[in-house]
Amino acid sequence: MHSTEISLTQWIVRGSLMSLLVCSCSTLPRSAEVNHPATPEAVIRAMFHANETRNMADLERLVSKDPDMVGYSVGGRKYVGWQELRLEMQQEFETVTRLDIPIKELHVWERGDFAWYTAEIEYIRYEGVGADARRMLMPLRESGVLERRHGRWLLVQWHESLERAP
Repeated sequence: MHSTEISLTQWIVRGSLMSLLVCSCSTLPRSAEVNHPATPEAVIRAMFHANETRNMADLERLVSKDPDMVGYSVGGRKYVGWQELRLEMQQEFETVTRLDIPIKELHVWERGDFAWYTAEIEYIRYEGVGADARRMLMPLRESGVLERRHGRWLLVQWHESLERAP
């Protein structure tokens, strides 16, 4: 396989990674909300929106930078720490021409300085434009944990899986 060719499994892994931070919502967050969303649900929606718009700076403000933060993705992939995840996400952002991530279902629970969520989304990635455009849909399920630190909610763990084969 050439270095520029990527297998379906790699696309699924990259695409599903994006889901953890990508869901569109009916109302987009205002810029002040992206910097400091007030509720766990607002943070989750801001992460998903930042992912959908491929805005790495907004994502960085919403995700823990703990070196031992763990995330699990489709295909058995494990990401430890923000830098590992950031690199994979940046590659996805550079590869796609558009991302759409409608939220089918989102539930959020909160206790003290911790919150957790479950989500079902459709991760729809597009490559190319016009007649050469390719669309790939991945139905995903995701769960994650947020922690309030110094008054700000941050994603500290997530897990995602395919709802069904793409």
